[in-house]
Amino acid sequence: MKTLEDLTKEQLINDLIKLRRRISELEKIEKDKKKYEEELNRVKAMFEGLFEFAPDAILVVNHKGRIIRVNKQTERLFGYSRNELLDTPLEILLPERFRKIHKEHRRKYMAEPHVRHMGRELELYGRRKDSSEFHVDVALGPLQIEQDLFVLAVVRDFTEFKKSEAGRLREKTVSDATIDNMPGIFYLLDEQGKLLRWNKNLEQASGYSALEISKMRFLDFFAGQDKETMVQSIAVFTNGHTSVEADLTSKDGSKTAYFFTGSRIDIARAQWLVGIGVDITERKRMELALRESAENLNEVNSALKALLRQRDEDRKEFEEAVLLNVKNLILPYFEKLRGSKLENNQKTWLDILETQLREITSPFTRKLTFQQMHLTPTEIRVAALVRDGKTTKEIAEILGSSEKSISVHRNHIRGKLGLHGKRANLEAYLASLT
Repeated sequence: MKTLEDLTKEQLINDLIKLRRRISELEKIEKDKKKYEEELNRVKAMFEGLFEFAPDAILVVNHKGRIIRVNKQTERLFGYSRNELLDTPLEILLPERFRKIHKEHRRKYMAEPHVRHMGRELELYGRRKDSSEFHVDVALGPLQIEQDLFVLAVVRDFTEFKKSEAGRLREKTVSDATIDNMPGIFYLLDEQGKLLRWNKNLEQASGYSALEISKMRFLDFFAGQDKETMVQSIAVFTNGHTSVEADLTSKDGSKTAYFFTGSRIDIARAQWLVGIGVDITERKRMELALRESAENLNEVNSALKALLRQRDEDRKEFEEAVLLNVKNLILPYFEKLRGSKLENNQKTWLDILETQLREITSPFTRKLTFQQMHLTPTEIRVAALVRDGKTTKEIAEILGSSEKSISVHRNHIRGKLGLHGKRANLEAYLASLT
């Protein structure tokens, strides 16, 4: 059974009208008065109880706009006593700035009376006895008593509702502003993939209007393999979180690369998918540029390595040519000059010249191989063993030769290396060359 608090204002008005109509019907009945007297009293009691103890302020106003009846809640809500309100114009309960226009509204209503709800279509205010104002929600209904027409008004204090409504409006405004100013696409999907909420970035990126998007599913923004990828990704409803890269296809058919993330949220026993998409076109362009740069760099490195190898080969050829020319074309004349009759100062100059020439070519000499030193195969084997620290006796045993033969080979090697007459250690010299 409904309590008075459960009744809407419209229901309250309709019930009061019905009861009042029934009272009028019963009052007109003269026959069987005794039969209907009990019902009349019961209906009157119900009307009085519902009128007097309703949680909303209830007023009855005559065709002149004067108050003829109020309930207790009217006294509490407006701060006036019952006697102060009776036979006073209804406008006493309105702020002064609305009183003149309200009279015109009241006149029009009396011309076409009907049940109507006013508070949610208009910003309505009530005025208390202490002149304070507050938001009200008002419902009106015609009340016919015999030949007279009255208006039944139900007034509810709407202050708390307005406060909560203002709070909800602020929250929605902040929420909408936050979502619309996100750097990417925002989307909220139901379990069927239908878009429940999105931001303006999705409209701009896709080229679809808000009305068109409201009729679309999220998968409608993808084509081909990207759609298959998104179908698998929306399996987030089973694992709670996902992320994926896919191309969003706009209304004109163009595609834009996006990185999408989504998470499942459970609200009112329903699973929704909330997520964002970030345009990664620039990142893709940079990745491609980096790959192309890396490929170009590899080509440059390969070319540079080839150039360096060629440079080394050219340098080695040059050094070999210089060294061999000095050895074959210049140094023999030094030996001939020494065999000729030279004065002491001339011999000194010749030694200095030979020393300086060998010093100039020494960097080239140290880099020559045994083959480039024009050693015979046997001399190459002997030189390698000398370099490795073997004695003449050990070398002779290894090569199956006599110590005397090995000594001759060592002497030839020193001669080809230009070490005759010098105290240079052959083993150390050979090690430095290779």
